[in-house]
Amino acid sequence: MSSSPPQPPWLAALLQDRSPGPRLYRWTTANVPPASCNAPSQAAATAAPAVSNPDRDPRRVHVLGIGNLGRLLATSLSELPSPPPITLLVHRPSLLEAWSANPGVRITRRDGTVATAKSNIDIEMWSEDPPPRGPAVEADPARDAIANLIVTTKAPAALPQVDRLRRYIGPGAAVLFVQNGMNKLWPPYGPVYADARFAPRDRPDFLVGVTSHGVTSLGPFSSLHASPADLSLGPVLPSSSSSSSSSSSSNGSAAPSSYLTDLLTTAPHLKGRAVPRAEIWVLQLEKLVVNAVINPLTAILRCQNGTLFFSPPAAAAAAAAAAGEAGADFGPALPPDSPLIQISDLLLRQASAVLQSLIADPSAAAILPSSEAARGADAPYSQASLQQRFSYPSLRAMLHRVGAAVRHNTSSMLQDARAGKATEIREFNGWVVETAAYLDSQHQHQHQQEPSARGLDVRAHAKAVELVEAGAVMSVSELADVLLGPAKVGEETS
Repeated sequence: MSSSPPQPPWLAALLQDRSPGPRLYRWTTANVPPASCNAPSQAAATAAPAVSNPDRDPRRVHVLGIGNLGRLLATSLSELPSPPPITLLVHRPSLLEAWSANPGVRITRRDGTVATAKSNIDIEMWSEDPPPRGPAVEADPARDAIANLIVTTKAPAALPQVDRLRRYIGPGAAVLFVQNGMNKLWPPYGPVYADARFAPRDRPDFLVGVTSHGVTSLGPFSSLHASPADLSLGPVLPSSSSSSSSSSSSNGSAAPSSYLTDLLTTAPHLKGRAVPRAEIWVLQLEKLVVNAVINPLTAILRCQNGTLFFSPPAAAAAAAAAAGEAGADFGPALPPDSPLIQISDLLLRQASAVLQSLIADPSAAAILPSSEAARGADAPYSQASLQQRFSYPSLRAMLHRVGAAVRHNTSSMLQDARAGKATEIREFNGWVVETAAYLDSQHQHQHQQEPSARGLDVRAHAKAVELVEAGAVMSVSELADVLLGPAKVGEETS
């Protein structure tokens, strides 16, 4: 096995910059035009101060990415009995202006109640450019060091945005990523990134979160918590201090991430729980498989999630739905030989082969428990158990359970495609293709095979990436022709 795997494009792009990171200016509402005179008079009075964090506060939580999930987490943290100070990090001046006009983050619950978080929240934009108006405050790596960072941006932007802040993130910090897809800091590439960016004792604690909370936007800084669920948190790349404290917990020391983890596991409305590293890895893999089937197919077919699993509703129910009346639902489950089920089965079989190969790869040894530990409480995360968990039948049963639960939802990829936005296809199906290439290269090296030797078949996932990125809109029969071939449509896959 090679000492280090070939760098994927995203890692090579990040590590081209060997500097300590850009110097950033902290824009606040004092750096943008004042709120319109038509805005409520109390808005300007309650806007965030020009400099809200004069000295480092180890309790302060920065939230990077203030979309639906960022709003949910910020509001829930604000409802704690002793809420931490929170700084929202936004990416454009217009959001500072919107906050100045109407400050506060609002979450509407399913019962109609509205939770507003404002008193403990500041808002800033950290930019390489000094503001054209108001005080120009350059962030100081000591005074403005980020102690707790929650990253809720879209997956492609998550690590690049954190990397941009690296000058201000250091030892004792905790960084939590909550995105779709597999976090990029998992082995084999995560340690390569961390070793290049941080000295061993300066590395922050990196964590990941997996959630199925359903949150939809109602406007700037306002969302509907439509489908309450849960949030699982676990380490993806622990710091050296975190590893040593966990291995000798009797000395009373705590990992740098303990404070942030405690906040999120006790905050209301989140149902947060801390899980071991192996468990959070498996949860991310399972969610990725679901996303790699539902998201691209709904985006290409322009359909609701349930269309992938169920027959259309009866004509009467369809008419009722068109009239805005209650009672419409999907019909019976699609038969196994239907083209849609055959397409999803093909994607599942290819993903299953990749996952089963991954858990046998040496890169997984740093995540999974040792053979001795796997006989006890960690038995569910032994290689044998995970081979079964990631088998095609197990993944298929999981996908259909999730599909039934989210049948009325519209996937995020379909929403992005309709809006003409970039999708997360490379974080889902692209990850399957990239991981297959890594595993094939490792296998060829170990067995001294030629690079042309046949490896893992992920052609359906590669085609899904191609179609989504091309903006393809197809019928079921057209997609079946592309992915299954004309001779396969209507035949049950083996």
